[in-house]
Amino acid sequence: NTDDTYDLGDSAKQWNDLYVDGTAYIDDLDVDSAEIGDINITGSTIDANGDLTVKSTTGDVVLDANGADVLLKDANSQYGALTNNSNNLIVKSGSSTALTFSGANVTTGGTVTTGGNLTMGGTTISRTGVLTLDVSSNISLDADGGVTVDNITFDGTEIDLSSGDLTVDVAGQIILDADSGGDILLKDGGTNYGKFSILNGDWVLTQPTANKDI
Repeated sequence: NTDDTYDLGDSAKQWNDLYVDGTAYIDDLDVDSAEIGDINITGSTIDANGDLTVKSTTGDVVLDANGADVLLKDANSQYGALTNNSNNLIVKSGSSTALTFSGANVTTGGTVTTGGNLTMGGTTISRTGVLTLDVSSNISLDADGGVTVDNITFDGTEIDLSSGDLTVDVAGQIILDADSGGDILLKDGGTNYGKFSILNGDWVLTQPTANKDI
């Protein structure tokens, strides 16, 4: 009795039902369909009557789709997909591209909405075209090194212009409101040459340099 010698039936004479009460040791199983517990396997479809858990106790779970797409469906309706594009990941919502990864970089296909804080580790926000910040309340920007807009820098209590003239142009009034003593100082290169102040309800114009005209 040589091992791997005898067949149990053949393609022309097949057995009907096989009942095994115990363990069946089979090297290769080729069936049209199979029912294992609550799982039905037919052709290329695995159908579970309840929840289906894919678990690897010692290794990884690998999804390898040669067609580049891993489709996510609910009742046969697609709600998402994971797509390979030149070894970069594309995440789709429905059939629309939501996230496109290129290495460690990601590009969104729509609007990013967050209910919490947004922390950035880089140094640059780059936008082609107009960038609009639309908020329902205040914007608080904490930048220890200052904020530069074109060649104007806002830093602490200073507004610095790197070159040229600074024009303040408003449709209404320009209001200078100094609570501490009511002093408004006029300087040139850091040197004080004039002061507007209030004294006992009177408006006072002061020249701080002795023997100089107003």
